[in-house]
Amino acid sequence: MRRPDLWAAMAIQVPTVNGTRNEFGESGPINVPEFGSVTTEARLHALLIIDAYLRFREACRTRRCC
Repeated sequence: MRRPDLWAAMAIQVPTVNGTRNEFGESGPINVPEFGSVTTEARLHALLIIDAYLRFREACRTRRCC
């Protein structure tokens, strides 16, 4: 999210935004080979890159936009 200050809300049709939590859902283990896992540092790093929820929260925290 490059400009979180431009967003007041988001409507998400396919809510796969929190990659670090997806592993613990019903179909989570199936996606581990593709997206990574929180079990090792390298795999966690891959998940953190694509985790939109955490990136948005961090952007809001640092820019005080939310």
